[in-house]
Amino acid sequence: MKTTYLTKLMTVYWLSMLLLTSCSDWLDIQPQQEIKAKHLYTSEEGYKSALTGVYKLMTENALYGQALTYGYVSKLEQRYDRLGQEINLEREAELYDYKNNNTSSNTQSHIWEAMYNAIANDNNLLYYLNLQGNQYLSNELFSIIKGEALALRAYMYFDLLRMWGPIYSEDSQFPTVPWRDVLTSEKEPLCTAQELVDHIMADLKEAESLLAIDPICTGQDRSNPIIFLRNRQYRMNLYAVQALQARINLWIGNKEKAKMYAKEVIDHCGLSLVRSNSADPSMQAEALFMLDIFDLDTRVDNLFPADINRLNSPNSEALYLSLENAQEIFEVQSTGLNDIRYKNRESMVHAGSKVMPRKFIASVNGQTTRNMPLIRLAEMYLIMAETDIPEQSVTYLNTLRHARGIAAKHDVVYDDTYTENTRMQLVGMEYQKEFLCEGQWFYFLKRTDSETFFKCPVTSMKGYYVFPIPDNEIEHGLGQR
Repeated sequence: MKTTYLTKLMTVYWLSMLLLTSCSDWLDIQPQQEIKAKHLYTSEEGYKSALTGVYKLMTENALYGQALTYGYVSKLEQRYDRLGQEINLEREAELYDYKNNNTSSNTQSHIWEAMYNAIANDNNLLYYLNLQGNQYLSNELFSIIKGEALALRAYMYFDLLRMWGPIYSEDSQFPTVPWRDVLTSEKEPLCTAQELVDHIMADLKEAESLLAIDPICTGQDRSNPIIFLRNRQYRMNLYAVQALQARINLWIGNKEKAKMYAKEVIDHCGLSLVRSNSADPSMQAEALFMLDIFDLDTRVDNLFPADINRLNSPNSEALYLSLENAQEIFEVQSTGLNDIRYKNRESMVHAGSKVMPRKFIASVNGQTTRNMPLIRLAEMYLIMAETDIPEQSVTYLNTLRHARGIAAKHDVVYDDTYTENTRMQLVGMEYQKEFLCEGQWFYFLKRTDSETFFKCPVTSMKGYYVFPIPDNEIEHGLGQR
């Protein structure tokens, strides 16, 4: 009998747990020996370490440590003018040659593998939480750990949907990916997009209820006597769960619910939009959820070098934009000259005819960048701009633009020219400025069924937004769509 892919993932579960290392005070786990499930889940520390393990897996290069942020998904957006020495094998990936290019196919397979590995670990944690977690955890810790675990599973499945699912508004019955909520080697059928959304929403509804006691709601997360409950921006906290629900409801076309959740976050999260990011290039100050990647500086050193001389080196692998293209994206000739998302030494480093994103540059003012934002407050303002009544939507749009340095004389005005098409064009322009190197622009293009876009290498994007099922998954039982 053939071994399914998930079976292989199960064999590395305990090894991955064994190798977890600390990147924050509350992550300190010193592996001593092989830990089996029955031992891991018989102490408070065991449950904490298992949850930490899921976060750790999400920081892998195949996931949010590179591919799903500044790496592969960002390359699909066609924003970089240099793709690692021009002849980098992922060049063809950016031309959407998914099946015929080995590098693109392998990259997508690695994303699939890493995502299901993280989900498998998460499922195992949830299994033991439900089985016996209340024997070893206080009511508060039980609720928070389970709420986070459910929300993380929802977060990862939603990104699987965004990559392997359809344009939802066109075909909600399209087969997407298998739903697995238990650690098992049994193969599962492909869920329709709607079925997958139903599963995701159920997880988030329960997570929101469990996280109603989140210390972040009272501001006690920074001084909580329980170290594990501090620094909630690094965890799937209540506001991150609500923000994710706003993002998902917008994806499926439920604008009223998207608006409800986005406004809830804006009104209660306690964060403000960043107005200067010279010392905060990744805008962590407005992050609703981010990952701490302790070696991020090492990972990005070749792609986003702090040394401009390296950027201009003939052998450089740096990912940059041409000055001409950057000026077009950020509307420098009209409104964007002082936009902090474009200005030198703010979000960008200008080096003659090249402009390099600075969000994840190896070093900023001698400080190492190690934070990867996955949900930011800015997105909630853009959701409000897209979903609120037109006369209110311009307020949210202008508030974001003001925070980024666009002068009031360039305000969007609500008048007869502010049509729905105009609204979406303006929102889309802000998405591409805001989420450069964060991977969200590609999903905006897909959600809005954009046929083409700036620097699009094909005449029509129809058919290119949906990733093909990896060959090894087809071979081991999933079959073709």
